[in-house]
Amino acid sequence: MNTFWRKLAVVGIIWAILTPAVLFFREVSDSRSMELHALAQNLHVLVPKVPTNDKAMVCLPVEGVSNWASTLHGLAVRNDSDTAMLGDVIMISSVTIIILSICILKTKRDETPAA
Repeated sequence: MNTFWRKLAVVGIIWAILTPAVLFFREVSDSRSMELHALAQNLHVLVPKVPTNDKAMVCLPVEGVSNWASTLHGLAVRNDSDTAMLGDVIMISSVTIIILSICILKTKRDETPAA
């Protein structure tokens, strides 16, 4: 049973170290929030500064486009805060797993076999 606990502790330490790294790189490569921020910025650019009377163009209501941009910006901010919260939770759980795994390894190492 001693080797089982050692293996469990080592797997816990590896899991606690690799999981935050994998999730961090996944978030960086995914960058959904950056796409939402860019989309919101593009909608703000679409709002005409001066009303146009050109019949060949479709005019979008300024309030509607502004509301869409604000909604998209709100989604991007919420996605950013969710990512930060998830990162905090993962880091706390990883530190806890590492501490418990070290305690298991130390306890099993300090045990003396009964004669």
